[in-house]
Amino acid sequence: MQNRYVGDVGDYGKLALLRCLIGTSGLKLGVIWHMVEGEKTKTKDGKHRKYLAEGDLHLLQHVDKDLYIGFTQKNFLLEDASHCVQDLYDLLPSDSVCFDENCHLIPSRNEWLGKAERKLENCDILFFDPDNGVCNETAEVSSKHVRMNELHRFWETGKSLIVYHHLGREESHDLQESRLRRRFVEIFRGAGIECFRFRRGTARSYFMIIQPSHRQKLCASVSKMPEKLAALMSPLNEWRRKHSEI
Repeated sequence: MQNRYVGDVGDYGKLALLRCLIGTSGLKLGVIWHMVEGEKTKTKDGKHRKYLAEGDLHLLQHVDKDLYIGFTQKNFLLEDASHCVQDLYDLLPSDSVCFDENCHLIPSRNEWLGKAERKLENCDILFFDPDNGVCNETAEVSSKHVRMNELHRFWETGKSLIVYHHLGREESHDLQESRLRRRFVEIFRGAGIECFRFRRGTARSYFMIIQPSHRQKLCASVSKMPEKLAALMSPLNEWRRKHSEI
């Protein structure tokens, strides 16, 4: 997560999903932002703000009207405006708890994770928002990724997880999601594993790793998801049909 990208279309989809899943579930949300310093070189990555003024306007304003109003009032449309992740806090589900300490400013990764664990200990479900998503267990630790063993650390405390993952361009999105899903199934024994892809701007996947004790509540939340949001979260409609009898 980088402050310079706060308020882009990815954040809109992210918050719309979290508000829907948590809003009526009775579960308490914790957020680990994985804050990192922005690169010095300017790129177009993450700069998808025109959705508030152009083609997606009529669709997105009906996905979550209160969220849309909040985004427009905060002037997220302006590319050069100064924003920070704290600007999103009042748009999260009520009573959410956020951990936003910069990965680079704490001496060790384990210490950083420990601080997050202590702050979010009373939450039921955690959202992980690394810049690039989940990395291979054999890869070098990166502040822009979260590793499987780190996720499992929080899972073992009884929390359900939602994990952001950036989809690359070297393989099909279906193949990337399928491979990562299989790995989640192997590691998180007994968990419900679901994946939703937000189809606006850069391709983004959200993996839900569901504790058995939370399954009914989260399924009920998804079943109530507005159709206009469901249309942006493939394959969400298929998931809703599969769980319609729960």
